[in-house]
Amino acid sequence: MNEEQSIRSVLGKMKYYANSRKIDEIMSLYRTDISSFEFGEVRDYEQIKVICIKGYSQIKGEFEFDFKIEKIIIRDDMACVYGIQEISGINGNGRFEEKILATYIFEKINEKWLIIHHHLPSNPKM
Repeated sequence: MNEEQSIRSVLGKMKYYANSRKIDEIMSLYRTDISSFEFGEVRDYEQIKVICIKGYSQIKGEFEFDFKIEKIIIRDDMACVYGIQEISGINGNGRFEEKILATYIFEKINEKWLIIHHHLPSNPKM
């Protein structure tokens, strides 16, 4: 498997874990000292986990997550992936659908690609 395929595999796991609502498994894809910029706020690993827990607790029925890759750039042990994160489902307010521009930064550590940063814009709607 080449480096791009390895990164696509990590993103495939993220999709599977997100759709299965497996928060610990999602978090296993991140380096524990991650920094994240989500919707105008900087967050760390624990804050990201809390947001996942809170988000999943609001789901009242079906839920689907997908990440449509637009581009992958790899340089040595670092990679940048950007694309469109698509989320849909049912919560207490009814059906929702969102498309959000997203960027993920990866670092290869001990032969394993981990997410070290992700960015979701403060005005996420497309």
